[in-house]
Amino acid sequence: MKLFVAGTDTGVGKTFVTTAITDILLKKGKKVGLIKWASTGASKKSLDIEYVTGCLKDAFGDDILKNLEISFPYCLSFPASPHLAAELEGVKIDTGKILYETRKLEEKNDFLIIEGVGGLMVPIKRNLLLIDLLKESGATVVLVARAGLGTLNHTLLSIEALNERGIPLCGIILNNNQPLDEDDRGLSTIIEDNKRTISEFSGLKVIGPLPFCNSPLDNKVTSTVNSLFQ
Repeated sequence: MKLFVAGTDTGVGKTFVTTAITDILLKKGKKVGLIKWASTGASKKSLDIEYVTGCLKDAFGDDILKNLEISFPYCLSFPASPHLAAELEGVKIDTGKILYETRKLEEKNDFLIIEGVGGLMVPIKRNLLLIDLLKESGATVVLVARAGLGTLNHTLLSIEALNERGIPLCGIILNNNQPLDEDDRGLSTIIEDNKRTISEFSGLKVIGPLPFCNSPLDNKVTSTVNSLFQ
């Protein structure tokens, strides 16, 4: 299975969810490929993939990584959209190279996880949006969205863009990326209605909200994300 972890925006929790999914699959004894097509903010490594592997190593030691194969075809130092970061550094992004690396990992592993870059409509290069490269890859999408106020517009627009291109979407994960005060009934009400509203408009499974916590390997997080595979 080829799974693309997309976000409705930057900073919604794609890497957090990617870490939880990777953990779940490795613990099931699966061989997992993990690829980040384009990373920005560091020139020689993908900070997001480094976060995933760092969390797993810290929690379980190096042995858990024996069935994990990683790839990050483009790493660009300027912290911006890939198209701009590449232009500033004189790098020409070759989507053929990206798709080749993707196919290679898919063939060698039971699962392939592709972590997205920002939101779906981010340009990979001047004449190509991320969502259109996603369609060409043939991956199925898991969409990560904020749990609270402001998520309805971003999430429903993302779903519409995927549907218009015929890209399969297997579920939506709401990520609560701020502490939830038990006495804040207003926010709790908004989150619950967001879940209901997104599900009703999309007809899809909406998971979460994920609890606010420091580690994506927290049992409350992984047990919630695991429902995606049931």
